[in-house]
Amino acid sequence: MTTYAHASAKLGPIKDATKSISREVFDAAQEAGHDVWYMWGYDNNASNTEHHSGRALDFMVRNKAAGDWVRNYIWKHRKRLRLQHVIWYQKITSTVTSPGVVRGMADRGNTTANHKDHVHALFFSGSYQSPSSPS
Repeated sequence: MTTYAHASAKLGPIKDATKSISREVFDAAQEAGHDVWYMWGYDNNASNTEHHSGRALDFMVRNKAAGDWVRNYIWKHRKRLRLQHVIWYQKITSTVTSPGVVRGMADRGNTTANHKDHVHALFFSGSYQSPSSPS
């Protein structure tokens, strides 16, 4: 299995809360037997406003089972993690637009663009709340 140091090596200057979320999801996935082999965070490209915000994460996975697990974990903890939306396997689920409805997305032409090799999540600003934080 991949180490957090390796998987998080290129997160870039993301928000502190986003980094804490990356660690939580990575550790929980590993504990459940799913490998997140790489995570992408900040993007210098100002046109990519989600990654440029420092509040977005991509969790690269090796198979659909791992992606399903990561997506479901993030969705299950959406309120505590301050999730705005999660994209996986060419489907987006938002907490804002049609909240909770899994909506299909247009074909963007390849596996990565269609989010079939990674789970993408965007979080609202705010402080990180650990799983043991009072609700």
